[in-house]
Amino acid sequence: CKSVLTLDTAARLTRGQSVLGSAPHAPRNVVLVTYEDGLADTVRPRIDALGGDPSRVFVFRAVAVGNDGDERTPTFPDDVEHLRAIIEEHGAALVIIDPLGAALGEDTDSHKDASVRRVTARLSRLAEDTGACVLGVRHLIKGGAANALRAGGGSIAFVASARVASLVSLHPDDGDKPQHERRRLLACVKNNLAQHPPTRMFELWQPEGHEHPRLRWLGESPLSADDLNAAHSLAAPEERDAATERADWLREVLSAGPVDSREILKLCRAAGYADRSLRRTAHAIGVLVRREGSGAGHRSMWEIGTLATPATPARQENVARVAGVDPIEADEAI
Repeated sequence: CKSVLTLDTAARLTRGQSVLGSAPHAPRNVVLVTYEDGLADTVRPRIDALGGDPSRVFVFRAVAVGNDGDERTPTFPDDVEHLRAIIEEHGAALVIIDPLGAALGEDTDSHKDASVRRVTARLSRLAEDTGACVLGVRHLIKGGAANALRAGGGSIAFVASARVASLVSLHPDDGDKPQHERRRLLACVKNNLAQHPPTRMFELWQPEGHEHPRLRWLGESPLSADDLNAAHSLAAPEERDAATERADWLREVLSAGPVDSREILKLCRAAGYADRSLRRTAHAIGVLVRREGSGAGHRSMWEIGTLATPATPARQENVARVAGVDPIEADEAI
């Protein structure tokens, strides 16, 4: 639901609509740096479903390397200046990096404060220089943490260096409901710029005949970020066991080498796993996605391991305008 929430914010900005109670404004442009969601099967359909203007959404997909048409995915801090150029060219008001952990360069240790701060400091300076808000998405750690400040994966520097940090969680009172019927909560973890806003409730709902969900705000909740973190820490052991099982299954599928993402999706469905849970699992165990070819005939290959960043510096960025991507149905995805 975090990705739906961030894309709802993006959609509202592109239409000049209120965001969490803010005043209406002129439509603004948004830049996405996404490592888990496909443009045609996820990003474009969701922007459309959420009422956004796809002509104002730009996706930083890759940077060109060398002279043979090779590309690599963006990483930070290496590609901050490429991102700066995109923000300035399109006058973007918001940059969403989802998930932030996948955007770290191979020399960055996500568990060491000093290493993480080399990334967050550059992104913070970028935000100050351009006036764009940089929003990074992280996953919660398994098993929970002592408080909400430490609930996210990796170093606490991710939160410590941010101006504002929030936590998104399922409503703990809805544990007996199916996942798609449970309310969600957005709670403030820290805010260096103002008082903590109240926790807000929302739900995801799917209009009949539509594949992708929409977001509906439901009002405020007395629950704090620490309340939600405590509830997450007490999540049923079987839920954590299911995540471990998916991770072991995916490692086995990829044990012999790279596999086309479409083939992985077929195997995933045959094994009874949900498409979205597969993407979360892939990120959690460090699966790398390598794009082969270009245009309609390209393939996305998944593999376990670490790909060395090419020594040749990137020459230019590959930016896709979401409006130029035709949405596809879920059965065609990945």
